[in-house]
Amino acid sequence: MKDVGTGAVMGVPSHDLRDFAFAKKYSLPLKQVVSYDDATINTAVARGEKAFEGKGVLINSGEFSKLSAWGEGKENMKQWMIRKKFGRERTTYHLRDWLISRQRYWGPPIPMVECAECGWQPVPEDQLPIELPFVKDYKPTGDGKSPLERAPESWLYTPCPKCGKKAKRETDVSDTFLDSSWYFLRYPSVHTKDKPFDSARIKTWLPVNAYIGGAEHAVLHLLYARFVTMALKDWKYLEFDEPFPFLFGHGLIIKDGTKMSKSKGNLVMVSDLLKKYSPNAIRWLLLSNHFRKKWEYKEEDLIKAQKNIDAIEKVLALQGVPREPIATGYKDQFIKIMDENVNTPKALKFLLKLAKENSKKDLLKLMSVLGFDTKKLI
Repeated sequence: MKDVGTGAVMGVPSHDLRDFAFAKKYSLPLKQVVSYDDATINTAVARGEKAFEGKGVLINSGEFSKLSAWGEGKENMKQWMIRKKFGRERTTYHLRDWLISRQRYWGPPIPMVECAECGWQPVPEDQLPIELPFVKDYKPTGDGKSPLERAPESWLYTPCPKCGKKAKRETDVSDTFLDSSWYFLRYPSVHTKDKPFDSARIKTWLPVNAYIGGAEHAVLHLLYARFVTMALKDWKYLEFDEPFPFLFGHGLIIKDGTKMSKSKGNLVMVSDLLKKYSPNAIRWLLLSNHFRKKWEYKEEDLIKAQKNIDAIEKVLALQGVPREPIATGYKDQFIKIMDENVNTPKALKFLLKLAKENSKKDLLKLMSVLGFDTKKLI
């Protein structure tokens, strides 16, 4: 299963936060079945001090021991269950009946009107888009009605496009997931006024080369965007059905078992870190962990990052360092490193190598490519 709801027990308390809390409450035994490269995390899990959900190598797992828990081990377990005939593989999609209306002020008004004689009618195309009216109070009142119910009558009521009698506008607005399901089509056509997007420009620019985002996007925004794109293709408005042929999913940053996110907050305030460390040290910390993987924030890693930046600054402050690269091929090496799954930790090791060789010119160039503030280093 991809995930389980609250109240379900997976049976791996050393590697699931909810299982861990359940096991601790009822004094159940904790058995580690995944070993981690990080010695601190691995020791804490082995002692039953915490649960960790990151990737690692299977242990205490019979024939599956020594295999990657999320790679070969997971696949072999799946095939084992299929052979034993008590499990099967199935892909499920989370797109269900989709309620696209919201009872709030901010959002595109839904272009429909209700007539007592003709029922619901679409707003004619020459009257689009419908612009939001000014309302004095846009906050929800708790009565289940949209703030647009309090809009001026000059906006709220309009002639029925079919019979001409008085009709009332829809006062819900469309959901932001719907609005964000086609924004990429609009980007190349921001100056197009008479239609949503310019088909000629779309052919030049889309689909996008790569989409970078978190796992939460996979069953929400991305699925909706794919649905809308496929529908537009079926209607002959587009020539492609996949808006994002390549998805690059980044990992999460964890602190004390809690992920940094919009719902949980940053957990660590950058403004506080900047009182003790340089911005480049914080950038180094972020790049020192693999882009795709989940990683745990520890301040001691930030201390190491600051030491590396200080060492590079010393090299760049030296007089008489060579103006030209000491060795050829640095650029090609660096591109090859970064092409391997955006391997930024490996790239940082390469920068330290350049620093040891006093290659100031290459060092500045490649640090700039990685997003460091090189003006502070010259």
